[in-house]
Amino acid sequence: MSTLEQNAARVVIPVLDLRPSADRAASWSAARELARRGVGGFILFGGQSATLAGQLAELRGHAPGPLLIGSDLERGVGQQVVGCSSLPPLSALGGADDPELARAAGEALAREALALGIDWIYAPVLDLADEPRNPIVGGRAFAAEPERVAALGRAFVQGLQGAGALACAKHYPGHGATLLDSHEADPVVERSGQDLRARDLAPFQAVADEVASVMSAHVAYPTLTGDDLPATRSPRLLGDLLRGELGFQGAVVSDALIMDGVRAGGLSEVEAACAALAAGCDLLLYPSDPAALIEALVAWAGEAPERAARLAEAAERAGALAARVGDCDAELAAASAAGRALEERICAAALARRGPAQAPLAAGDEVALLILDDDEAPTLGNALAAELRAAGVELRVASVDGREGSDPARWRELAASCQRRVVAVGCQVRAWKGRPGLAPALGRLLAELEPAGLSVVGLCGAAPLVDAPAGAEQLLAHGAAPAAERAAARVLLGARALGRWPA
Repeated sequence: MSTLEQNAARVVIPVLDLRPSADRAASWSAARELARRGVGGFILFGGQSATLAGQLAELRGHAPGPLLIGSDLERGVGQQVVGCSSLPPLSALGGADDPELARAAGEALAREALALGIDWIYAPVLDLADEPRNPIVGGRAFAAEPERVAALGRAFVQGLQGAGALACAKHYPGHGATLLDSHEADPVVERSGQDLRARDLAPFQAVADEVASVMSAHVAYPTLTGDDLPATRSPRLLGDLLRGELGFQGAVVSDALIMDGVRAGGLSEVEAACAALAAGCDLLLYPSDPAALIEALVAWAGEAPERAARLAEAAERAGALAARVGDCDAELAAASAAGRALEERICAAALARRGPAQAPLAAGDEVALLILDDDEAPTLGNALAAELRAAGVELRVASVDGREGSDPARWRELAASCQRRVVAVGCQVRAWKGRPGLAPALGRLLAELEPAGLSVVGLCGAAPLVDAPAGAEQLLAHGAAPAAERAAARVLLGARALGRWPA
């Protein structure tokens, strides 16, 4: 294999898809062949806690050199791997507003991930949650204020990397002000260059001296660059600004190449990937055809010495990134148990209240539990209901979701017949979902309720709660995990809400 071929393979990070919906045998076979070819690593989706460590060790045995295993673990290892612990969305750490808790979250996440063989964590999100219409950031971000995001993000990075894992700050230079999802569109941020520098860039500046990697956004920033190139393909943003002004010396990884935003202007995926490499990306994440991309990079680099030099530089940075992985002696069961305990602690510290407080629920109270499920989540509200019933609250439950044919008649009937009502709202930010809040039909159901005797529990980000009627008590639990639901139940039963509401 030529040096060009080795370097081209080294900068490519294909997918390893072990989700139940995937053809796992085919994915595993393809991953083994790509590992033998010398790719820099994989982005992992799915897996089982009982078997994943052995699988990843076997995969590394096929590789001629270090093999990074990265994964989107913003919400803990359990976000991808069945049987592992989860963390609430990063907005919960923003609600708790405690850098030491953020540092503990990063450390716990790293220890559990490393026990499985996952060493590159695509977190933290350093975008600002300051645009309520943003369809893809929302609760994935710590907060709206640059200072809080910077402090919490830096602490999270220190926790991750102090335990031996590699952090990845995303999505540079800030996806918070977008109104479109770069998975399926070409977002353009029109915020002034002065505001972008003062606000959106501040968290990235705060971690630039120590974070191992930065992920670029497939978003254009014409007020910073004077052109419409997405950051992933922008020499000004990746070179002049990130490397020059911010002084970042680590590795730059593109956001996923399967996303529409990287191809802005009508480029093919391969053309966009070559342009990203030329602009300053060192690692190319999740191409649809890794083998074809490797061949295309070889051809691209072979056309000019400066291209070959850029590819060699990127491959060197990929190797330096892998060399930063630290030793970790974590045992999986203990790390998972510690993660679960920490999740309960964060959820309790993050639970926030606004609006007039309703009287605490008590044994013998008859309460309507009304579930609005925007995500078709079969367990939504179960832990909340269990906690309230354990306290002696008598619940009548009705659920409605956004699917065609979902009948809200019983939901409305129950809402009208009970004086005390609790509405549990589930609505997470999802890639390709295209909106931050409730489906219109569900939003109208929530808005039509009378506020007297009403508690609205957001098992979600703050955006879906804009439909809550004025004068209702609102509790924000940040996510729909059982730990978040239990924290909300305790406040409904009289505990104090400790968290701060998002700005």
